[in-house]
Amino acid sequence: LERQRLEEIEQRQGQRLDRLNDLFESANRENLRLFFDARQERDAMDARYALRRSVDLEDYSEGSPAFLACDVDGDGIVTATDARLILRASVGLEDLEKLG
Repeated sequence: LERQRLEEIEQRQGQRLDRLNDLFESANRENLRLFFDARQERDAMDARYALRRSVDLEDYSEGSPAFLACDVDGDGIVTATDARLILRASVGLEDLEKLG
């Protein structure tokens, strides 16, 4: 009986964690959208988002502010090349204005 009760508690905790994770992911996507809406400069965090998007760890739609901010070479897809360009621009080794 005690083991069954512990399993039930673990299951409820797992369900709660799943719901919290879903809420966190939803809030994170909204914060990312607002973040890219609010600023124009590129930094290492943008490079991180571009790299994560290039391997499908971030999910933002084509045409969204986040997508447009990360697709710096303008080829319509976010790749590791975009991440590299953003990172180089963040330390002054690349001028992204020349790309567009």
